[in-house]
Amino acid sequence: MPSKKKSSKKLNSAEDIKELASKKDVTIFLDEDGITDEAKMGSPWSYSRKNKILTIVSKNWDPKDRSILLEIIKKAFKSGGLIWKSTKEEILESYIRYYKESPDQNILRFFSDILPIDDYTALKLALYLRDEQKKGKNISNYKKDIRDRFGERGANIANLCTAGYFESEFLPLYNSISKEAFLEYYEITVGKKARALFVHRGINEDQLGIEFEVMLQKATKYHMEGFRIHGIGTQNVSTIKNFFNNRVNSPEDNFIVKREYEKVDPPAVEYEVIIQTPLPINNGD
Repeated sequence: MPSKKKSSKKLNSAEDIKELASKKDVTIFLDEDGITDEAKMGSPWSYSRKNKILTIVSKNWDPKDRSILLEIIKKAFKSGGLIWKSTKEEILESYIRYYKESPDQNILRFFSDILPIDDYTALKLALYLRDEQKKGKNISNYKKDIRDRFGERGANIANLCTAGYFESEFLPLYNSISKEAFLEYYEITVGKKARALFVHRGINEDQLGIEFEVMLQKATKYHMEGFRIHGIGTQNVSTIKNFFNNRVNSPEDNFIVKREYEKVDPPAVEYEVIIQTPLPINNGD
């Protein structure tokens, strides 16, 4: 059981909870169904310093303090705290194992003082979901949670995280340019969605053609060197491959397309679109 493996700090008041809930690195598990050891022992909360997990058992909360509990939850959401509504004990156990063993913690430490608080929280959840996905777990409900909580921006962060952009592109880029230049590029990639297009089941070949033109316009507007198109799953891979196979090249195209990789199990494909800068005109000078 998780509580047998963790060292806990005795919380003496709602003020302790307020302080912990507002910290960036603390994960809150809201146990509404009484599944945790804390719930079974009658405790309203516990905190593991080692795993930075604050467990709140709503049914054990003193009725006179319900307004305080609501205030804590609202404050945590407002400040970007990561709150999970825990309905299965194995989810808590899985998260604790991930927190202890995963090298992803290095990524979180690196970006903790760089990213906006909501982006950091979305990344924190997205990294865990990526780890679960690698194990073959169904994460569709959690991806929906990210979208519901953080909107399209959060969904884009989750996709970029799954595709490895944070460690393969953002991290080395931050170390090679100024922080201001990095944040500008990061916002173009995350906020403007000008770096990567993730094809999903709602996009057919015709719609991909429209999205492709939009990405070309963004590349021009934001002076991007190119963008990538990603697809996972048989249907999405087929849509992307058919689009590029059927697309008729034009003399006016200012880009080239190359397939970066293709995997069979699970089906996945990535294309890179490279914008070509026109050569200067030689007037014979």
